[in-house]
Amino acid sequence: MAIFTFWLFYKYIKIRKASFYILSLLLFFFSLDTVYVRAHGLIFAIFVFDIIFTPVKFEKRSIILFLVRQVPFVFVYYYVYLTSTAMVKSFGFFNFVKDVFGEHKYILLSVPLQNVGNLFIPDTITKLIDNFVIHNIRYFPPGFSPGSTLAGFAFFALLTYLVIKWRKKEPLLTKILIFSAVWMLANMMVYFVRETTLVLQTTHRYLTYSFAGLAIFWSTSLYLLAKQFNLKESNRPFIVFASLIIVVYL
Repeated sequence: MAIFTFWLFYKYIKIRKASFYILSLLLFFFSLDTVYVRAHGLIFAIFVFDIIFTPVKFEKRSIILFLVRQVPFVFVYYYVYLTSTAMVKSFGFFNFVKDVFGEHKYILLSVPLQNVGNLFIPDTITKLIDNFVIHNIRYFPPGFSPGSTLAGFAFFALLTYLVIKWRKKEPLLTKILIFSAVWMLANMMVYFVRETTLVLQTTHRYLTYSFAGLAIFWSTSLYLLAKQFNLKESNRPFIVFASLIIVVYL
């Protein structure tokens, strides 16, 4: 439902047919309501999706139309989530700020990066790096994974490189790449606001929606990398790399 939400919204952007917008809004509601806790980051994904693909300009008319398109989505989000005090009162972000700056628990700053790393590279693999560090370098604090942190840095490095490299030659694919990253991160960051100390395992149920964004990210980035090195889908290196990604996640 979430994927069709974006597809219908994109159809509306291109054709400007109201039925596509209404269906997109309806599916957005069902996406939130049927998977209540897992889908709380979709509002930010649809927000950025609109900005990227419309695109929104810094002009009065453009900004007003953007707000008109987004208000119904915000209202749906408010109805599903923010009308319930149970959702709001569980936010732990202020406790996070207190722990980091008041009690100097700076290790908590690495939690979002570790979550990205665990999504990007399965933690069963990054734990091998952790074991190496423990036995050969030094002990690291509980709740911190050097392997997951390194994987998080690798994700942002690859994303930044591809966006800079292809933003002019492949503007549409670059937008898709940025959107896929936003979809991944939005869901994780909203969860982080609630649970600021918990590092999510790769197979954690709260990463369900983020995996949809990850699938888009890998397919788009792999295509751009293959194009950069003049590989085709029939080339052995391409097949090996694609197969490796599949095997790693399995």
